[in-house]
Amino acid sequence: MSDPPLVSLLAAALLVVQPPLVDPSHETTTADVPGLDASSSKCAAADRPMYGFATDDPVRVGGGAAYGPSREVRYLNSLRGPAGQGLHLKRRGTGMGTGGTILDIYEITYAGLDKPLTLYVDEEHWTPDPKSPKGLLCGVAINLMPPGPDPFERQLQMRELGVELASADVPPIPLDADGTAARGVVFDYVRLVSRAARAAAADGHPLNARSLPRDLSLTHLVVVAYPVTCEGKSIAPESVALSDPNGNAPRVLDRATGADIKRLVAGLDPPPSAIAVSYATPQLIPNAKTTIRYAESACADQREAVLPIRADPPRVTRTVLGVVPPGVAAGVNARVQVQVYVGLDGKPRFPAYLSGPPELIDSALKAASEHEIAAARINGVPIVTLQTVTVSFVYP
Repeated sequence: MSDPPLVSLLAAALLVVQPPLVDPSHETTTADVPGLDASSSKCAAADRPMYGFATDDPVRVGGGAAYGPSREVRYLNSLRGPAGQGLHLKRRGTGMGTGGTILDIYEITYAGLDKPLTLYVDEEHWTPDPKSPKGLLCGVAINLMPPGPDPFERQLQMRELGVELASADVPPIPLDADGTAARGVVFDYVRLVSRAARAAAADGHPLNARSLPRDLSLTHLVVVAYPVTCEGKSIAPESVALSDPNGNAPRVLDRATGADIKRLVAGLDPPPSAIAVSYATPQLIPNAKTTIRYAESACADQREAVLPIRADPPRVTRTVLGVVPPGVAAGVNARVQVQVYVGLDGKPRFPAYLSGPPELIDSALKAASEHEIAAARINGVPIVTLQTVTVSFVYP
């Protein structure tokens, strides 16, 4: 069976991405560009003398852990010496910038330079149109568009949403489409983190979203199948399976029965003959189904029950216009797409830029945070999802 058909938009956003900067030193030499001078440089030069050369004024390429390394490499490979000389670049490690930002430190040399230059690059933050530091030029265009959402940061944010719900009694998702939970329940990743955080807080050891226990470090969900009762007799489940309409299933991480299910779901007190399976996907998706096989037929039912998932997507119920900043000449039809987490309460959280004019990003993120959204639901109960909203603009 293959995993991809069961991966939702949320799961796709949380796939582990291997940073492209495999060589920790990133030592390389770029080619000379004969005849290059300030008038033919492919990028604008910084007007601040310490731009890139000071920890409080680094080159901000952005992109985070997922995309930052490749953006950093693109920026560095565009730079040349003042007469088009190729640069010898070598990463010397990391240092601390303003506000605790981790900076990559590069040593730069080129033909005719008396002593090496030290350049500081920030992958955590981004400013439009990165420039060449004073004394350097660009042999090729930098072409760094605004970075999209960082999947590593998105995963951390989902954990934070779960930890924030520690004080709430979040109900599980019923397996039955009518919401009765007679056949069993599902705990998606946010619910698993929430229950673990609730239990930890009760023990006086609150969870930190940035350092969750090992069993919560991988995004997953747990399906719990209950026994059914027929004419006073309890019929135990033999197996439970999650799949998409084509029969593809996510990877199974763990299985448990009876009281041992507490190992998979903190604080749960399941029926003695219940069974549970942990799957490597963070939430249920539309058109998925759960199949429970029982030890024997239950009354008029067959031994196997197939339970389809009823999904209601999130709905934007109120939009908020962005305001064009003073001095920005945005088009009358300017639009910016923003991705937000929609919490169980429907409130937009953690807005992240997707596309549109970069000069409107800050205004768009603010407007998107003020949208009103009806939360997505699975079998009648709200779930956390990622939603894309389009922000339109007005002039002040």
